[in-house]
Amino acid sequence: MIVIGIDPSSQDKGHGVAVYDNGVLIELHMMKTIDIVLSLFEKYGKDAVYSIENVCANNFVYGRNENSKDSKDVHGEKKRILGMCQQSQIELTRWLERFGINYVLHDPTRKNWHKNKKLFESATGWNRQSNDDTRSAAYFGYLEVKNPIFITK
Repeated sequence: MIVIGIDPSSQDKGHGVAVYDNGVLIELHMMKTIDIVLSLFEKYGKDAVYSIENVCANNFVYGRNENSKDSKDVHGEKKRILGMCQQSQIELTRWLERFGINYVLHDPTRKNWHKNKKLFESATGWNRQSNDDTRSAAYFGYLEVKNPIFITK
């Protein structure tokens, strides 16, 4: 089974993407939405499951943000970036739905590997190049690999 983990991003470099084949991490990429939908769909077909961080479940109003000493401008910028990531996720899922591509959403978690390269490498066996976004994508793909929510035929 092919599982494609995605960390939605609004940045020009695109989303973090990780591809698992029968539980083995085989690819890490930074890809724009259209490239995810067209090139990965062409390569892996409709049987792949896209496992996506649900940034829309995220809310800026956390205790850690409310209590931070950041200025109003910094708070505003963080909210703006989160909103852009949420819109990026919405657009990605609209494309996936349009093409009948299977996906599941996973709530954000602090256990994510984006800042923990050593844990990421230990869990996946991947020792090649990665960045925060691709490690995050690998984490959300890993969740679906280890505990499938979406069952394919």
